[in-house]
Amino acid sequence: MTLALRPLTAVREATRQMARGDAPAPIATTRRDEIGGVADSVNELAQSLQRLEELRRQVTNDVAHELRTPLHNLLGSSKGCATASSRPPPRDCSRHTPSSID
Repeated sequence: MTLALRPLTAVREATRQMARGDAPAPIATTRRDEIGGVADSVNELAQSLQRLEELRRQVTNDVAHELRTPLHNLLGSSKGCATASSRPPPRDCSRHTPSSID
């Protein structure tokens, strides 16, 4: 492989890795021509995709946490209601039965 095509080979490999969902290693190049510009652009793209993936993961974790708390509260309330309905009312609650409210 010639020295002139080495950055293009690295760009091709990096884009294949990104297509598979992998984070490629940065493409090292000292070229300041169009081929070097393409390599730099692919490096920027890889960094942007990595940041987006981190943000997606963080949002997913945050949403899961925010949903977990109300669900646990509902579960606790429903268990409390189920337990309370299977026992007779406490002595101090017996005066508030529906017949005494009339």
